[in-house]
Amino acid sequence: MLHKAIESDLDNIFEIYQGSIKEMHSRGVFQWGDFYPTKDILAEDIYLGELYKAVSHGEILAITAINSEQSPEYGQGYWLYGENFMCIHRLCVTASYMGQGIGKQSMRLIEDFAAKCGAHSIRLDTLTQNEAAMRLYSAMGYEKRGLVRFPYRTGYYCLFEKSIEKLAKML
Repeated sequence: MLHKAIESDLDNIFEIYQGSIKEMHSRGVFQWGDFYPTKDILAEDIYLGELYKAVSHGEILAITAINSEQSPEYGQGYWLYGENFMCIHRLCVTASYMGQGIGKQSMRLIEDFAAKCGAHSIRLDTLTQNEAAMRLYSAMGYEKRGLVRFPYRTGYYCLFEKSIEKLAKML
């Protein structure tokens, strides 16, 4: 189940991101670093009520921001499912749980959440060098909608989109 992160979670959440960044770097994935996501970004996500955590037995397994905000670079995407969408930002699996299916389980929770909120699709991006994320999103039915570069990051990012309209109608 997804729970909203609260202010008292911030230090723990930031440590989780730092651990995941270290693990990603050891695998040659430099999607994040000291520049992103910062503690200030995560604090703002919490303040806005947009940062969610997947918790099991009192332990945070994954964290993500969910909203309808998209970077200006998303304007370069070839979107198919209209303007009633939600975006996933900064999906992070706790390093000790990477490779155990937590990302996939978290994505299912996010899809259910977005559908209950009335969204018809989900949009997200990932660094093309993040092969695990690229495989996960493709396997879950997310379709590639373009490649973009962000001014504050290196490399190309693949834009993904998935229709969840049928799921939304069932809920």
